[in-house]
Amino acid sequence: MNIQNNDEKDKINKILHISFNQDNSCFSIGTENGFIIYKSNSPKICHETKMDGGIKHSEMYYNTNILGLIGGGEMPKFNPKKLIIWDDNEHKVISEIKFFSNLKNVKIRKDRIFAICDKNIYVFDMQTFENIEIINTRENPKGLLGINGNEYKIIIAYLEAFDNENTHKGSVMIKNYENQKGIQIIAQEDSITYLSINHEGTLLATSNEKGTIIKIHSCVNGDLLSQFKRGKEKAEIHCICFDKFSNFLAVTSDRGTIHVWSLGDVTEKVKNIKEIEEEDVKKIDQDNEEDDNRFGDIDSNEINIIEEKDDDIEINDLSDLPKNKKTIFGQLEKSFAQIRINSNKSICCFLKNYIIAVITYEGIYYQAQLDTKIGGNCQIILEEDLNI
Repeated sequence: MNIQNNDEKDKINKILHISFNQDNSCFSIGTENGFIIYKSNSPKICHETKMDGGIKHSEMYYNTNILGLIGGGEMPKFNPKKLIIWDDNEHKVISEIKFFSNLKNVKIRKDRIFAICDKNIYVFDMQTFENIEIINTRENPKGLLGINGNEYKIIIAYLEAFDNENTHKGSVMIKNYENQKGIQIIAQEDSITYLSINHEGTLLATSNEKGTIIKIHSCVNGDLLSQFKRGKEKAEIHCICFDKFSNFLAVTSDRGTIHVWSLGDVTEKVKNIKEIEEEDVKKIDQDNEEDDNRFGDIDSNEINIIEEKDDDIEINDLSDLPKNKKTIFGQLEKSFAQIRINSNKSICCFLKNYIIAVITYEGIYYQAQLDTKIGGNCQIILEEDLNI
C-alpha cells in the first residue's frame, strides 16, 4: 500500500469546493470542517472559520463578512437542502432558506441571491430574503448559472427548460434584469457542460458535451462571434473565465492543461456590442451614482485584511490583440497560450497584468504569466501548497 497516495487522497477529499468572489479579488474554499478565505493574488490565508461539519459551497458577498453557505461532504454542517446566510463577524446564521431538494449552487450579487436546484433557480431579495422569482430550467446537476461581474447590472445565463419537444438541448436563455429582456441562444449542438458570462454581460462562453468546443455568443443579439477547439479528447470542463476587459478567455479541465484564447477576432464585434449597450450603461451608472452603500441594511463590517490595497499598474486594454491559430478541424481556433499543471481539477481567474491565478482541488496555488504578444507556454512564476 502506498501511504503517500492515501495521504494525497485524504487531502483531495478535504476540499469540497472552490469559488471566487464577485470581482475575483478573493477566493473561498469549502472543506469538511468549515471554510477558508484567501486573497486571489496570494496563497496566504486571510481568514478561516472552523466548523464541526462540511461546507460544499461558500459564496462571498463581495469583500464582507456575509457569506452564502451550503452544507455538504461526509458530515454536512448544514442541511444540504438549506441555503445559509452567514455573518462571520458574529459567527451566526442571519437567515436560512429551505428547499425541496439539495442545493447545487448559489450566486450572490448586489441585491439578488440566486439559489440553483435541479430544475429551478430561486431568486431572492438580498435585503429581505424574500423569494421574488422562480426560473424553470432543464435538469441541472452541476448547478450551472452564468452571471456577469458588474455589480450595477445583472445579466444571467441558464439552461432553458424543456417546455416542449422543440427545445434544443444546447439552448441557453439570457436574462437582462435592467431592461427585463430575454433572448434564447442555441449555444451548442449538444448538451452544455459549462457556461460563463464576461464582466459587462455582453459575451457568453459555453462548452459542449465532450468539452472539446468552446463557443462565444453575444448576450445582446445571440450572434455566434467565435468558436475554439480545446482538443480532440473528451474532457470535463471545470472553469471558463474571461479577463475583466474581455481580451482573453481561459478554460480549465481534467486534462491537466489550462487553455487560453485571445479574443482579438471578436474585438470589433465587442465594440459594436458596447455601443449598443452604451445608453443603458449610462442610465444605470446615473441611477447608482449616489449609491455608496452596496450592502443595504445588512451589518457588513468588512474583513479588514481582504481590503488591503494593491497599487500594481493594471493593463486595461491591448490596442492590437494577437490572433489564435487555425486548426485543421475546419475553422476552429487553437488556444493562444497554455498553462501546464499537475492537476485534473482546478479553477482560475485573471489577476492584474495578465497573471493567471490557478487553484487546484489538491490544494496547490499557482500563478502563471501570460505573454500577451506571443502566447505559448505560460511561465509558472509561483507554486505553493495551501496546506489545507
